[in-house]
Amino acid sequence: HRRWYKIADVYLQAGQNQLVMRLTDEFIGTNVLFADAIMLLNSNRAGLPVVGIDEKDAGIPGEIELFQNYPNPFNPTTEIKFSLNSAANVRLSIFNILGQEIAVLANEKLPAGVYSRRWDARKFASGVYFYVLKSGNATQSKKMVLMR
Repeated sequence: HRRWYKIADVYLQAGQNQLVMRLTDEFIGTNVLFADAIMLLNSNRAGLPVVGIDEKDAGIPGEIELFQNYPNPFNPTTEIKFSLNSAANVRLSIFNILGQEIAVLANEKLPAGVYSRRWDARKFASGVYFYVLKSGNATQSKKMVLMR
């Protein structure tokens, strides 16, 4: 469900050849604004656009969030990302369709930030699995498919 969202129209003055754009969550409350791609359309075509993202200012997530694994469906490994808005004890677990915990990818105290864990499912059969992130009073879960 990838979509492009228009953020702004920007017009450069004659002779101006640089644009610095900073994305913040100032106007979107506690939601997190993640940009994994930025599209610039140069309607003038007078020069070559230069695009860059300064990751050192990526900031701290605005809430706890569990992202959809990638790839999904997968065989035999997949990546699971999650974000924390503050330091917390976290547990990221994998469950089978019977509700049995079959793997623990994280069980530790982590500082605020965005994290990624890889699950190697070579020992498991094809099917639907669930991954659950517990942090403090928050619990989030998502579904994934192992397809051989």
